[in-house]
Amino acid sequence: GTRSVAEALAEGFSHSVAVIDLLDRKFDFETVPFSPEDLCIAAVPAFGGRAPAVAVERLRKLKGNGAAAVAVAVYGNRAIEDTLVEAADALTEAGFRVCAGVSAVAEHSIMRQYGTGRPDAADAEELRRFGGGSARSPPSCARAGFRWRHSSLWPY
Repeated sequence: GTRSVAEALAEGFSHSVAVIDLLDRKFDFETVPFSPEDLCIAAVPAFGGRAPAVAVERLRKLKGNGAAAVAVAVYGNRAIEDTLVEAADALTEAGFRVCAGVSAVAEHSIMRQYGTGRPDAADAEELRRFGGGSARSPPSCARAGFRWRHSSLWPY
């Protein structure tokens, strides 16, 4: 689910792609060399409306160095709640310029009858179109003045 969403979204951008798997325990997240010309698509799953703590922790270890970022929250057709803002906050703390956010439905990881088969071909096409139209150029994406609004639960 989360990987499929991220891959479809990445196809819409005109950048080369390097995948950083937030599940890889052996990866040194502090060594990834981002620059202001880069675009980071950071996709995390929603569990109970929250981003997994390990994903947030690993996003915070990245060195954004002013690179543009798109925060992505993938949920199993239940509720997104604060997942997207938690991912955006972690990216901002890591030095990224968060310029867009995406929430996408995927098949629920436990109750597979929810969101069955998602993301499907129509979802993938919509994600590719988003990438092609919203932030093809990371610097102009960041100049849009995108601001996050926190829920009443913030800070956590």
